[in-house]
Amino acid sequence: MRSWIRLGFNAKVAKVSQRYAKVTENELSRVVIGCAMKVHSALGLGCWSLAYEACLEYELVKNGLLVEVQKPSASYLSGRQA
Repeated sequence: MRSWIRLGFNAKVAKVSQRYAKVTENELSRVVIGCAMKVHSALGLGCWSLAYEACLEYELVKNGLLVEVQKPSASYLSGRQA
């Protein structure tokens, strides 16, 4: 199963912290990669993907990003829903 995370800007967090009021793509990339590196450093190798996913979600939200994890989507193969 492939996991994905949808990112957005959390306005509620922005009211508390103005550091992400106008975020460029490079700044957003730096925050996301920094969070991913922090999670990887803390957990190391060998954990279940759900553990990495939950920890990454926590770090991203803590850093002021709105995160949606594992949203269901329809899959079609040869015209049939899988």
